[in-house]
Amino acid sequence: MQLPEEKQSWSLDKRDPLYSHLALVTMPRAGFEVKHPDFEVRPLGVGQEVYVYKEQESEDLFVCKFFGSRWYLSEKERPDGLNYEFKNLNTLRNMGFYTFPQ
Repeated sequence: MQLPEEKQSWSLDKRDPLYSHLALVTMPRAGFEVKHPDFEVRPLGVGQEVYVYKEQESEDLFVCKFFGSRWYLSEKERPDGLNYEFKNLNTLRNMGFYTFPQ
């Protein structure tokens, strides 16, 4: 997967809580080993919800979707929204996206 060149990118700050999660949890679970990960970050699309994180040494890619505060949703709509996203995740898994990349 190529990162779109026209999108602005930046380096993920090592003090960002997501850095620790990607480096210490996500990468090892995915079977990737990099001693000092360095992540380039780019938005996917025009919103501020979905980003791709590319580890520079290994070139491993991770896509992260953020939900943030959805103050406009009712108490009933919030769980419905998460269930919708979980359904989408299962749809992708049923399409064959359920194993680690080769």
